[in-house]
Amino acid sequence: MSTSELVRRFANLIRAKNATTFYLDGPPGSGKSHLLGEVAKQLSAELSRALVLGPYSLKWAEATGLGNRVLQDCWAAGFLDESPPMKPELDLVSAWKWFGENAHTSPRQSFLVLVDLVEIPQSSSSTTGNLFSNARRLEGIWNRRDVKIFHLFAGYWDHPSLEHYYHSINTSFPYTIGHNYAVWNGLSREEIVTLTNQVHPGAIHPLHGWLLFELTGGHPAAAMEILDQIEADDLSFPTLLSSTYQAAANGPSGQALLRVWRRLPDESRSVLKDLIFQRRVSATQLPPHLERLHTAGIVRSNQVGSTRYLDFRSWYIELLVRLHAEELGIADEQTRRIRIDELVPKTSELNVEAYRLINNIENQARNFVAVHLCLGKARDEPILEGKSKKYNEREYAYEYAHQRALNWRDHSADRGLPVELNPLMTYLSVRDLADLIAEIGADIHSQAWQHIAQAIQDLASVRDAVMHNQLVDDVALQRLYDLQADIYAALSETR
Repeated sequence: MSTSELVRRFANLIRAKNATTFYLDGPPGSGKSHLLGEVAKQLSAELSRALVLGPYSLKWAEATGLGNRVLQDCWAAGFLDESPPMKPELDLVSAWKWFGENAHTSPRQSFLVLVDLVEIPQSSSSTTGNLFSNARRLEGIWNRRDVKIFHLFAGYWDHPSLEHYYHSINTSFPYTIGHNYAVWNGLSREEIVTLTNQVHPGAIHPLHGWLLFELTGGHPAAAMEILDQIEADDLSFPTLLSSTYQAAANGPSGQALLRVWRRLPDESRSVLKDLIFQRRVSATQLPPHLERLHTAGIVRSNQVGSTRYLDFRSWYIELLVRLHAEELGIADEQTRRIRIDELVPKTSELNVEAYRLINNIENQARNFVAVHLCLGKARDEPILEGKSKKYNEREYAYEYAHQRALNWRDHSADRGLPVELNPLMTYLSVRDLADLIAEIGADIHSQAWQHIAQAIQDLASVRDAVMHNQLVDDVALQRLYDLQADIYAALSETR
């Protein structure tokens, strides 16, 4: 969920009710403070006659005096003729009740109170419950139809424990999941790209931002730590990867997350141990101990077939858990034997981009070869016949490209692949394709295509790496960009 999506959701809630509250739950460092600043700006533009109060940065213990700060700001904005009452702990209900009796407002005026709860609450849920119940009570008693009041609370709290607390005191719960409650785990990919460009302006491709988003799961504090470790002219995939490891090993954002995770119940932390070995756990239903892991920023959900699975939210999070298993209380002899440097990092952006380029390059090259071979053959003659002659050591005979392609197609059919969808040209290896391009380049006296034939030969090793899920770097990717540009330039010159 992006910032703009949240703003639209908030705006709809504000328009629907005279008084309403939204609750945003998320781990430390996930960008809630930044989010509130953006919400303040965007809601002011989205709603006419709206006064944004805050964002107020409060510790949970200070929240009982929130009403004082709200009234003081309303007075400063000119909505009150007399100074509001100053009580040590003026709660929201009392403050807004006094405001409703003494304020002068224009029709359809809105007040938007944004509260950033910066401290992690202690084990007791009573402080959290009292603050949220106060806001809930206001929704029921506010009767000024010409004035709308909206509260947004952003912080980190344990939702299952809070539910248990409300059940124990026999009181209705203050929010509804999916309606006025959401879990916030970080920024969107586009926002991380923007952050990357702000720290390292002039990046040649948004791919580095995409990679950083994937490595961190959008956790902005971790992303900033990673970027701050990298020199201005050294932004690359290897440096992003090594800086992610260092941030997870000893960065302050990781320590803040670990302080939250150490307080998770044993049943929740035992799931982390399962993830260390399996990297995913089944979650057809989301029991409280799994829900806690989601809210704490550790896991994400994926649907595979009819089953939902949880896995580590990002490579950064996985590194945090693995590197600090001892202090999380989940280390044993087996976990200690797992070598982190033998695991493939949890990232695919670079390889997906490399595959996209390889697919485009091969498509252009194969079609170029097909067109030129068609022009040199009779209508009913196979276009690969007599081309690219090579010696087959197993058969002790020479084969042309036509026979090699037939053999590959037959082998594919034996393995159940739909060979009828593809022309015979697609059953040539990349190296056979390069040989054919070299032959055509010689026929049409094109040095450009001779050069491209050699480049496509070199492409085969990158292609093999991508197909085997080996990580490739920025240099390999740039070679693909350059080859794509050369092929397009050669195609535009060929008649």
